Amino acid sequence: MVGETGARRVPPKAFSFDCPSCGAAVPVLAPSLTVAAGCAQCGAVIDVQSEGYRILSRAAGARKIIPLIELGAKAKLRGQTWQAIGFMRRFEPGYDDEWWDEYLLFNPYFGYRWLTRTYNEHWNFVRTVKEQPQGAGRVVDFQGKSYSIFHVGTAEVSYVIGEFYWRVEAGEKTATLDAIAPPLMLSREKTDDEEVWSIAESMKASDVEGAFKLGKLPAPLGTSPNQPSPVGAMSFKRWAGAYGLAILALVVAHVAVSSVHPEEKLFQTTLDSGQLAAIEAQTASEAKVGTFTFSGARRAVLFALSAVLSNSYVDVGLRLVNEATGEAHEFGHELSSYSGYDEDGSWTEGDPRARLVASGVSAGTYAVLMTVATDRDKPASLTIEASQNPSVWSNVWLAAFLLLWPPLIFGGFSYYYESRRWNESEYDPYPHAPSAGD
Repeated sequence: MVGETGARRVPPKAFSFDCPSCGAAVPVLAPSLTVAAGCAQCGAVIDVQSEGYRILSRAAGARKIIPLIELGAKAKLRGQTWQAIGFMRRFEPGYDDEWWDEYLLFNPYFGYRWLTRTYNEHWNFVRTVKEQPQGAGRVVDFQGKSYSIFHVGTAEVSYVIGEFYWRVEAGEKTATLDAIAPPLMLSREKTDDEEVWSIAESMKASDVEGAFKLGKLPAPLGTSPNQPSPVGAMSFKRWAGAYGLAILALVVAHVAVSSVHPEEKLFQTTLDSGQLAAIEAQTASEAKVGTFTFSGARRAVLFALSAVLSNSYVDVGLRLVNEATGEAHEFGHELSSYSGYDEDGSWTEGDPRARLVASGVSAGTYAVLMTVATDRDKPASLTIEASQNPSVWSNVWLAAFLLLWPPLIFGGFSYYYESRRWNESEYDPYPHAPSAGD
C-alpha cells in the first residue's frame, strides 16, 4: 500500500458514475479524497479526477475476484467505525500463488486504514505513519521498539476494484521491506516518487468475522511474520519470577538444615609421594589409610580430596567398609593438573580437587581403603578429609534443574515456533536441517 491522505473533515456526499469501459455504475464513497476507482464489473481502473473518467488500466482477461468483505460494508475496529471502500489483490513476481488482499477502510474523521488478508488466511490492521524509522543492518528502530528485517521484495497489483487515494493500476509495482516485532510489522513501500511506511498489527480471523458480520472465515495456516507467539513475553516473565522464588526457598531450606545439623570432621590424612608409591605398589590388595566411627541415623559422608601436582595426575579409588557388618561404599576419581605455553599463550587443564559423597551410610566403625595410580616420575601429595552431614549444594542445584522443566518446555516450544516463523524469511537466523534437494 502507498501513502494515505490524512482526513479530519467530512467529505461531500457520495456519488456514482458510469464505467467508461462497460457502463456499470461505479460508486465513489469519499469523493473529496478519491483519485482512482476500480469497476467491480469489468475490473477497469478509472481516474476519477480526469475529464471523462480516463481508464488507467483494464483487468487481465475475464478474471474477476469477489472480495470476502463487500465494498461499502461498515465495521467497528480499534474503537472506530470504518467503511470498506477499496479492494486490491497483490502478489510478489515469481510467487503468484502467495497473493494477499488489501481492503482500504475509510472514516471521514480519521482518514484511511488498511485491512489485509494473506493467501493462508492471516489478517492485519494497518495504518501508515509519517515518522521515518531509523536503522542499520538487519534492525529497524521505530518509536522505541526494534524490528528485525524479515523480507525485502516487490509487490505487484493484479486486481483492483473500489476507490483509492492515488492512481493505482493493475501491474503497478513497488519495492517492499517488512520488519517484525510481533504482533507488529513495520513495512516500507517505495516507488520512484515516494517512500511510505506503515505499521501492521496482527488480527484474529474471528475479530474480522464479528466486526463485519461475516460467515465463518477459514482458519489461518502456518505462522505469519508478525503472528504473536502463544507463549508470549509475559508468560516468560511470570515463569522467571516463580522460578526465582522457588530457588530462593531451596537455598533458605538448605541453609536452615545445615545450621541444625552442622558438618563434622571424621578424619584427615595426608600422603606424600613415597606413601602414594607404596600404596600403588600393593597391586594385590588395598591399603588402609584410616578409620572413623559415628553413631545415630544413616547419613551422608563427604570425602574431600586435594592433591599437590605438577603436570601429573593421581587416580584415587576409595572403599568405605563397615568393620562389623561388611557394608561397603565404593567410589573413585582422577585428580590432575597440567599447564604450559603454546602459540596462543599460557593454558591450564585438569582439577586437583574433588568432593565425593557416600549417601545413606549407617552407624558403625569404618575402614577407609584406597588404591591409587600416579605418574611415578612426578612428585605428588594427596590429602583426604572425611566429614559427616556435609553441606551438599549439588542437591540444591539438582532440585533447581528439576524445577526448570516448565520454562524449558515453554522455551523449547517458543524456539520451535520462532524457527517455523523465520523459515519463511531469507534472513532466517535459525539453523535448519537441509532438505533432500540440497
